[in-house]
Order: sequence, then structure tokens, then C-alpha cells
Amino acid sequence: MQNLLPLRSAELTGIVHNSAAYDLIVAQQPSDGRALSSPRRNARGAVKWPLDPPCVVELILHDNDPSKAYLHSPYWFCTIEIEALNHESLKSDTLTGTLTSSLHKVKMHDSRDHGVFVFGDLYVKYPGYFRLKFTVFEMRQG
Repeated sequence: MQNLLPLRSAELTGIVHNSAAYDLIVAQQPSDGRALSSPRRNARGAVKWPLDPPCVVELILHDNDPSKAYLHSPYWFCTIEIEALNHESLKSDTLTGTLTSSLHKVKMHDSRDHGVFVFGDLYVKYPGYFRLKFTVFEMRQG
């Protein structure tokens, strides 16, 4: 297996694509959801329905470390974006809520520790057909 190359500080926002070094697995995703209702619904504004079930993405790092030290690292995070299935441009506020997640270590049904990113409060403002795009980052210093 390959290890990721160290990045210099200026490269923290650069893209390093090394698909052999990790896997991102969508463990749970919504198949459909409701758009926000009209603000006339109540005096406080629109009624919100979060995407349900919440998006959960698992990170598996292939670094030959049996201790899985990356599960304890505060430097991994994942962002989520929304794309229209018909490739039309979307308003920048189509997807709202917490669009970034830190890596969480959880014990799953197999009694092993897993690293997951959880997006529990996502809201879609406009009706349509969309797909979600996940991007994972690791902050490094050189």
C-alpha cells in the first residue's frame, strides 16, 4: 500500500488524488427529502425538514497501521456539496445546514472502530433532483 506524500504548508489547499490510499464509502444516505416549506407556514420562518436518514460517510485509510491512529486525528474533515442531476447551475444556498464534518470514531455493529463523517442537519431549500458530492481533506504541515 502507498502512504500519502507529505505536503508543504502552501499546499494545504491543493488537491492530492491518491485513490489507492483511502476509500470513502457512503454508509447511509437519504433517497429523497422535503424542500423547506413556505415562510408563511409560521411566524418564525420556513419549516425545516432535515434530510432523513442523515448522510454518513466512512473513511478507510490504507496506511498499514494496525492501530488505526487516523481515527483519533483532528485533522481529517469532509465537506458536502449538492449537484443537480440535469447539470443545471444551482443557487449557492440550495443546500444548507452543517456542510462540514470532522472525523468521528464510532464502534459499529461489527464491534470494530470505524471513522465516519456525519451530516445530520442538512436542508434542501428548492425542489429538484440532486446528488450529493463528498470531498475529504487532511490538514498537514511540512
